[in-house]
Amino acid sequence: MILLDENIRDDQIILLRSWRIRVRFLVEDIAKPGIKDLDIIPLLHHLKQPVLFSHDHDFFKRELVLPGLVKYV
Repeated sequence: MILLDENIRDDQIILLRSWRIRVRFLVEDIAKPGIKDLDIIPLLHHLKQPVLFSHDHDFFKRELVLPGLVKYV
């Protein structure tokens, strides 16, 4: 499941869709608006193979990945 954070630009979303890549939106499809960054991580851990694309620097930490799930980080 490819999830896009709210800070992903519209032109990038259009590009992904033009490549027929199905994306879901974190806030619209999975979480409630106003969700805090700290609450997103446990939510992602309960989803099956989530891939989150975000420009938020808080998510660029290797220790946020569950042990055993690190493949290409």
